[in-house]
Amino acid sequence: MQITVEISFYPLDQAFGNQVLEFIADLKGDSSLQIRSNSMSTQISGDFDTVQSKVQSAVKAAFSKGIKAVVVMKMFNEGLELDWLDLTT
Repeated sequence: MQITVEISFYPLDQAFGNQVLEFIADLKGDSSLQIRSNSMSTQISGDFDTVQSKVQSAVKAAFSKGIKAVVVMKMFNEGLELDWLDLTT
């Protein structure tokens, strides 16, 4: 099953910029996923289990660093074409 997850990571720290970029970098790395970011969120489309595993890994890595943060996610039960600007390249 294909899904799309929109995720926003909000570190509760003044040095939030690098923490957000590290979080997005942790989401990337699997060529089977389509990942795009904009100034508000990151969208991930792909196989359900692969997306879930990647999101879980990125959130766990951030929380393991002791970062206090809020994570907001929306899930859609289809893969979407993500064709907007990728600000993280």
